[in-house]
Amino acid sequence: MINLSLGTTKPQFFNPLHDLLDRAYQAGCIVVAAANNLPHPSFPSVFSSSLISVIKSSETDPLNFGFHFGQVIELTAPGVNIRTPWLDKGYRTLTGNSFACPHIVGIIARLLERYPDMTPFQVKSALYAIAGENQGRIESPEAG
Repeated sequence: MINLSLGTTKPQFFNPLHDLLDRAYQAGCIVVAAANNLPHPSFPSVFSSSLISVIKSSETDPLNFGFHFGQVIELTAPGVNIRTPWLDKGYRTLTGNSFACPHIVGIIARLLERYPDMTPFQVKSALYAIAGENQGRIESPEAG
């Protein structure tokens, strides 16, 4: 599994990134990418056929996420006012899509713990189903 909290709008990177992520998908690698924090699309997050794209929400429950049916950026997860380790053993409270991305990666890790042979397509389908049926709340593997 790969967590990509990065992006670009430079056209010269579109094809190489797209090809690389398609190869990763075809090899069975699950890729989760944070959307651009600015109001214009960037890649790789717009490559929704080969990865799972995430944008921040103000949700505070780390296991609660949402699904945007028909949108390029498909999932929402907590990413507003996230307490984050900082330099010199400190902490800061930060906001951004890069903080939402690891929430989805953690949820996927929990799914794969229970169902280790899931394909990227199956993982994405399961996330959609969980978000639709349970308002995005995933229970621990021990619960079910």
